[in-house]
Amino acid sequence: MGEPSGGSTVTGLSTIALLKVYADRGSDRIDMFRPFVEDAVAAYAEDSFTTEDLRALVKSRHGLEIPLDALKTILSCTGCQRDG
Repeated sequence: MGEPSGGSTVTGLSTIALLKVYADRGSDRIDMFRPFVEDAVAAYAEDSFTTEDLRALVKSRHGLEIPLDALKTILSCTGCQRDG
């Protein structure tokens, strides 16, 4: 019928392109998702959140469904902590 409206297609393509860049660089599979998680943490409006909340935000912002265990691993790294 028609083309999808909104920016979800563009966001999805951008996400795939960025993941390809990380894969081509030989990044660890977990590390490939770190920028998307860091973006969601920075964008989260609340002072605290659950991993499920963050997972939903990553999905809405980037179209990625990151498994909870992988998300917990990413959050446990020092580079993913929210300042303040």
